[in-house]
Amino acid sequence: EDGAAFPPIPPAAPASRLPLLVHDEKSFKLWHLQDRKFKRPLADLRIRFLCEGMNDSALNQACMALFCKLCNDALAETCYLASVCELGSSLYPTDSGFSMRV
Repeated sequence: EDGAAFPPIPPAAPASRLPLLVHDEKSFKLWHLQDRKFKRPLADLRIRFLCEGMNDSALNQACMALFCKLCNDALAETCYLASVCELGSSLYPTDSGFSMRV
């Protein structure tokens, strides 16, 4: 051996440390995981908006990217104030529309 070794693979996380799927449907999934350190409620909302015809042309994709940039710019001041309180959000284009995370 030349002394180079890969680090060991960590064991899988126990079930109590993984999110629990509470509700599962085609258009809606709800997961729950309690904050272990501070025992406070947390929320992570992710919404995907599907826009028909998104992949029809490069123009549609460029318009969606511009829409997301304009929304992010318009919300910049409000989002900054929220980020000071350790709250985050994002709005970004996807191949089928756009996604929002709060």
